[in-house]
Amino acid sequence: MNESRLVIAGVLDEIPRARQFVAETARSMGMDDRGIHQCELAIDEACTNIIEHGYQANGFNQTITITLRLQMPNFIIMIADFGPPYNPLNHPDPDPGAPLDERRAGGWGIYFIKKIMSEVSYFYEHNQNHLVIVKRLSDD
Repeated sequence: MNESRLVIAGVLDEIPRARQFVAETARSMGMDDRGIHQCELAIDEACTNIIEHGYQANGFNQTITITLRLQMPNFIIMIADFGPPYNPLNHPDPDPGAPLDERRAGGWGIYFIKKIMSEVSYFYEHNQNHLVIVKRLSDD
């Protein structure tokens, strides 16, 4: 496989399709169950953020494109959307050590993605946000 692509509507009901696409492809590349689960969590969080924030839960006429690529030893997930330009990596990380009543809302999804994946990057090109998530096949 050089590259596989799935285009979904920008609605929450489409996220299970995205999860399945990522899981099946990662499994076919030899990723272990833990890594597959982490990739599913990452795609779920990223797509939910796009739909709820980028498309403001009004993405029926919008799409999200998920492109998967294996470049040994990396499994690469690229998520592209047409929401307003926004680099989630510029959002400060929440403080998981803060008392519960002092923790601010927001930023937890991208925080978890950064913690469970090997690399995360962002760029804006051709009027699209591109979030690139990398999971090494050999990560523990």
